[in-house]
This record gives sequence, C-alpha cells and structure tokens, in this order.
Amino acid sequence: MHLMGLPDQVTSFPRVTDIRGKEVIADLRVRTAGNLLEDISISSRQPLLGDWLLERSLVLLYAPSGLGKSWLSLTIGVTVAAGGTLHTWVAPEPRKVLYVDGEMDVSDLRERLRLIAHTVSGNRDAALINLMLCARYDQAEGTEFPNLADNRGKEHFLRLAENSKLRPDLIILDNVSTLASVTEENEASAWNPFLDLLQHLKQLGIAVLVVHHANKAGGYRGSSKIVVPFDTVLKLSPDSNAGGVDGASFMISFEKTRRRVDGAGSGIAAKFVDGQWSFATARITELSAARNAKLSEIVDKVHRGYYQTQSQIATDLGVQRSTISKLKSRAIQAGLITEEEWKAGLQRGREQELAENDYDF
Repeated sequence: MHLMGLPDQVTSFPRVTDIRGKEVIADLRVRTAGNLLEDISISSRQPLLGDWLLERSLVLLYAPSGLGKSWLSLTIGVTVAAGGTLHTWVAPEPRKVLYVDGEMDVSDLRERLRLIAHTVSGNRDAALINLMLCARYDQAEGTEFPNLADNRGKEHFLRLAENSKLRPDLIILDNVSTLASVTEENEASAWNPFLDLLQHLKQLGIAVLVVHHANKAGGYRGSSKIVVPFDTVLKLSPDSNAGGVDGASFMISFEKTRRRVDGAGSGIAAKFVDGQWSFATARITELSAARNAKLSEIVDKVHRGYYQTQSQIATDLGVQRSTISKLKSRAIQAGLITEEEWKAGLQRGREQELAENDYDF
C-alpha cells in the first residue's frame, strides 16, 4: 500500500528490528545504535581554538556595547587563521575563517586588523590568506547586503558560504543587531530564519561564532530560544577591578558548555592595551556563589507559590521592586525559570492565599 507523501519506492516504515546498519527512509537517515558506534567514517570534531571552539560548533559571544567584543572576535579570527595561541587556547593549525562585519567602516576594520595581526602568534602569512572579510561598508554602492533574519537573506548567505573559493572552517558574524534585522526580538518565532541558517552552516561542516549585544538586565538580547542550538555561550562583562584602561577590558565567563571545558568554572580577566592582550584567570568568588544561591532560593519560592506579587518579593528582600525585575531577568537568562513559570508561580501564590482565606472563619 502506498503511503501519501512518501516516495513510490517506500511503501511502509520498517520496525526498528528491521533496520540493519543504516538506511535512508523517507529521505531521512536512520541507523542502529550499533552501527553508530561502529561507524569508523565518523571522525571526532577537531579543535579550531582551545577546547571550546571546535569544528561544526556554534558559539554565542555577547556583551554590552563598547566593551570590546569586536576586538576579541576579530582576534579569535586572526588566531584561528594563523594557527596561533590566545590566552591558553591553542589553534592547532591554520584554518580558513570568514569574518562578516555589519557595522564598522572598512577603514576602521583595516586599522583594527593591522593592530591585531602584529600581536597574534602563529603563521602571520597564513593568516593574511586564510582570513577573509565580508563587510557591509566594503560593498559597491547599491549592493544588497543579506539580512540573515529572513529567508531570502539566509539563502543568499548560504550560497556565499558554499562557494568553493571560500568554504571556511569558521564564520564569525559580528554582530547580530547589524546582520539580522529582527523586528520582534523577544518573539521566539522571529528568530527561526537566523537559527535555521546556523543549523544549515553546521550541516555544511562550518563552525559559527555569533557576536551579540547584551540587554539592560545584563543577559543577551532577544528570546530565550536564541541560545538553544549553541554549544557554548561566552559572556563579556565589565571588570570592576580593572580601573581606567585605555583600550578594552572585561571579564570572560562561560555561561553554557555542552562538553567539559577547562577553566569554564573560572572568570577570565582580559585586557587589550597598547596593542597587546593580557589574560588572568580568577576563581568565582564566594560572594558570586552566594548571590547565585540566593537567586536559586528566590526562584524555588516562586515555583512553590510562596509569593503573590513581585512587590512582596521586594519587601521580603528589602530591595526596590525594580531590583526584582532584574533578578527575574537573570533567572530567566540562566535557565532557572521561564517567564510563563514565573507568572504561574505568582498566580499559584495568590490562589493559595485565597484558599487559606476561605478556611479562615
């Protein structure tokens, strides 16, 4: 019997026990666990830089405006292209990198590249060949630069990435706000074309480093759906111990990793001064740990319906109501609770309060 929507040669879905090795069924590859374990054609992902930026990995790097995320992302690009070392992160061999910039004037981009290229270790000649740049303000007048947040721009960019003359191992997108025009940032479905593009690039064997802005609460801008496909999320935040610095200065922290990453539990103080990078690793302070524990305690109480309103939380903690809004945003960004769960928890608290009053004769 022919099943509607399936190719003529496929007449039924086989049971799991019918599958031997791997087969293509309804255009999808299906394999047994035994075949996956024994398939020697599957190679481990090799590192592009350190143990957090691997082949076919998706990485999000976000920070407030003007903190230095472009300095760091361009340095990462040069380091991977040169097969050099940045901090303790080693690029084992020179790789092809495509750096896509949607914001800087091409003359400013050139000056930054000139400064960084002289400071990064590795094979500088290889870096000058392997690092390719596609900048919005380096295009001929009238050229349409792709919007990575719509289907037309996605297809345009995929054709660029698939071009045999480029075929990069790593693409750096700097930054989301200038390359992907999303009208409703907090609406999850608005990000579908951009996230779909990242998945396509990964299927092509390309790693992608996405540079993004932080919101006012300190988390990344946009829907919580954004981080779902990423293997690693790096956050840059101001370094309160840096003092006045003529250059870039920030703390690097790993907010998400899918695999064990050395130093992921530590904060990294980074400075770019006088054309030189310097890094210092610092353990998470007891104060930070205490704050995280307090945040988890508040979230647990909200889940259990302990509070009825955010004003009640503020009174309980002895802080302004605006502080609770920031704490809620931090908790949502950390994945401790969703907006819907927060609202449901407060509603649960109100319902419990009404139920108790009903029995208060």
